[in-house]
Amino acid sequence: MAVEYRLLLPEENKHANNFYNAFYQKKRTLEQWRWEFISPARKLGEPLPFAAAFDGEKLVGTQAIIPIRMIDQKGVFWAAKSEETLVDPAYRGQNLFAKMYELLFAYARQKGLYAIWGFTPARRAFEKIGFAIPLQTRQLFLPFSSHYLPAILEKPYAWPLGVLALIGSRIIHLKGILRRLLRGNFPDHHDGLEIIYSPEPPAEAGTICERFVHTWGGTTIYRDPEYLAWRFYGNPYLRPLCLVAKQKDHIQGFLFFCMTPDRMGYIVDLLAIPVGNNLPINSAIDDVYRVVSALIKESVRRLESMGALGVRIWSVGGHPFDRLVRQELKRQGFLFVSKGHDMIFQLVSGLPERQGLSMIKNWYITRAFTEGTIS
Repeated sequence: MAVEYRLLLPEENKHANNFYNAFYQKKRTLEQWRWEFISPARKLGEPLPFAAAFDGEKLVGTQAIIPIRMIDQKGVFWAAKSEETLVDPAYRGQNLFAKMYELLFAYARQKGLYAIWGFTPARRAFEKIGFAIPLQTRQLFLPFSSHYLPAILEKPYAWPLGVLALIGSRIIHLKGILRRLLRGNFPDHHDGLEIIYSPEPPAEAGTICERFVHTWGGTTIYRDPEYLAWRFYGNPYLRPLCLVAKQKDHIQGFLFFCMTPDRMGYIVDLLAIPVGNNLPINSAIDDVYRVVSALIKESVRRLESMGALGVRIWSVGGHPFDRLVRQELKRQGFLFVSKGHDMIFQLVSGLPERQGLSMIKNWYITRAFTEGTIS
């Protein structure tokens, strides 16, 4: 019987979820599946952007995209994240992956999704159907314990490496403090800036994101309250906590962080803007630096008090705000690791050109760009 390719019906979610769980030996619930694949696509209406390959009644392949609103200096637009790439081993070599993506590219053109992006260890399969590999993710980490690296590597005997990392981060932190003192700057003094927990999405989040792009340029996910409510506050896997930086009742930035059951701490997302509008970039950096410093320091303090073994955060590309954050992370003792996952990217053909969209080095990318099952 010939393999049939079509977009999945929402009521068929149980088949797709069982296929995933059987292959990966996971216990993903239907609630988690619906949160990931149905909730973000509701605004676009049916069909669901979840391609499936069937051999008779047997599900033998899946490939999905998650519609996500993004923003650049020209405004808000739709794009999508590639997810749920899975082909039954008995059917590999039969071009199932490419044929499923044909359905998804047709969906993207119909719905006006300008690009599809994602992160994968299987770059060759994506390159064969036209995806580019514009960059790799990078990360910084701050160990609180010598057990941090052995836990990540799942190699208990790697404790000497953990000890060296812990000592190295402390030395970097002390050097950062000394540099600031010699310059006459005191990093712990934030001039009335208040860092508080936010139990619900900040109402100003959309405006902050718009001003963020206006100040720093580039492209990023549009973080309005609706997005934050879905991605963070309604996350059925793990719900990160939100800290906001307030100055005279005005929010200058926010940060999301979490700790996983294996005691790994994550800074998932961070945005900050200057108090004034239309500031030159150097003035904006001077104004925002203390906000970034205070948010990172408070999240690190809370994670350590929660019992985390250490903290991880992404640093991807050359976006000016990312460089600012990376500089402060290093000052606070974070260690940089260049190894990461490949990012895939492809513009959707047949749509009007959106100038600059394919310049991925100018995107601001954080762990908010991940699937959300860990952080």
